[in-house]
Amino acid sequence: MRFEDVMAAVRNCAAFERLSAAQLGHLLMLASVKEVPQGEYLFKKGDKQTDEFGLIVAGGLDILSDSNGDSLFTRGGGDLMGEIGKVNPKGERTRTVRASQVTGMLFWRFSEIADADSTIADELARKFEDIAFERLAQDFD
Repeated sequence: MRFEDVMAAVRNCAAFERLSAAQLGHLLMLASVKEVPQGEYLFKKGDKQTDEFGLIVAGGLDILSDSNGDSLFTRGGGDLMGEIGKVNPKGERTRTVRASQVTGMLFWRFSEIADADSTIADELARKFEDIAFERLAQDFD
């Protein structure tokens, strides 16, 4: 994963827009890197939600239809995955997500962020709610 791609994804991520450079640096130090092979399922609808969420750095993830498994749309660099589960009262994944190509991602555990810096965690929690409402509204379009 190239540094330039990581920085572009972080800069393009709406959830991180209000974080300072120091906070972004701290957040990046808490991240783990994962390459998701093409065709691998990242989440399946109804699976138990964990406190892990990820940022797509390069590649793409298909959000699949519940009825036939076809791709509804693809998320790419700068998009988050797994953030809705943080605010979903059911505690389960809301969509099935599969890698449409090899996809480089950064992953975090929300609890680790909260332990390290509650200010960052509070800001992300607010942004996750905004993003969740936007994305859930898209499902009804």
